[in-house]
Amino acid sequence: MQVKIITKTEDFCNLENDWNKVEQEDNDATYYNTFDYNWKWWSAYKNDEDKNLFIIVFYDNKIPICIAPFMVISRKKMILSYRTVMFLGTGDYLNVLVNKNYKNINACMKEIFKILNEEQYKIDRVVLTNIKSDSAIANYILKSDKYNSNFSYLTECPRFYPDKFNCFDEYIKTRFKPSDVKYYVNRLQKDVGYKFNIINNKNDYNIFGKLVELHKFEKDYLIKYKNRHERRSLFEEDQRNLFIKTVYEDNESIITFTIEDNDKNILIYYSCYIHGSTLYFWNTAYNPKYEKYDLTKILNYEVFRYIFENKLSYNFDYGAGRYPWKFKWTSDFIFNYKLDMWNDKTKKGRFLKRLYKIKDKL
Repeated sequence: MQVKIITKTEDFCNLENDWNKVEQEDNDATYYNTFDYNWKWWSAYKNDEDKNLFIIVFYDNKIPICIAPFMVISRKKMILSYRTVMFLGTGDYLNVLVNKNYKNINACMKEIFKILNEEQYKIDRVVLTNIKSDSAIANYILKSDKYNSNFSYLTECPRFYPDKFNCFDEYIKTRFKPSDVKYYVNRLQKDVGYKFNIINNKNDYNIFGKLVELHKFEKDYLIKYKNRHERRSLFEEDQRNLFIKTVYEDNESIITFTIEDNDKNILIYYSCYIHGSTLYFWNTAYNPKYEKYDLTKILNYEVFRYIFENKLSYNFDYGAGRYPWKFKWTSDFIFNYKLDMWNDKTKKGRFLKRLYKIKDKL
């Protein structure tokens, strides 16, 4: 087994083919684990002085078998600066990619943690979030005497599996009284005359600007009229907006479901990534002026009906977050975990570990 650590952007770019080979053999991979997604994220943030690549790649006879897509972020606590390893990018599911056909995945996991603990790399802390409970790295950590205690529950990710039901009518009756949903559907249709649309981003890139506009409008409205001063729009931060914009460019793996009025104004949208047999819901916004119609319920109804009626083999993943409105539509979910540990091999790691223990006792 050969190991390569990538710290330069040029080497990351050249990793694309090997990355794709491993991803294709990893049935736990999601859209957030694709090379394209992570490359575009890094392209938006690569000039940040506090971020450095630290991608660990494993080969067996020149065949790529495992990729740990990490970065090192410089942090500061009081007068001390320290280095933290985190997953590259952002998303609801972050992961170490593995070729599931390789028999000794545990050897890769063991080597990953050996590298993270080596003094020469001066890594003081490891914080890995959004790890799926059934992933290879989760399995390794859970059975580890050393790391298990640092591995904790983070959140649920609700997921809808259409193949559990014979048809849409059977499904909807298990979640609601049909009249409960139909009331809002009929009311909006009568008052507004809405249309349900499915937009593939490759065919309509202009949809991105419309989503940004609605997302910001919702935020401004809620702050002004509902006193929701905690509201933020993810499109307001320049680097994040650049990242998302580049992800949307000419990308047929993005589907946006909308409810529109007769003038084609978007009342609500769900934007989703397609990967394998799953639709990964990642963002939504609605026009608060229509909140009395329960737009979320109407759009969920239309999306799931569309999946059933067109016999699509897609599961619908709602992403991270234990929000009641998600669980109104499904009882199934995936657990996400978080690994957070200090490195006893570095002086800063040992000191800050003791400091945090004292703080927790206060």
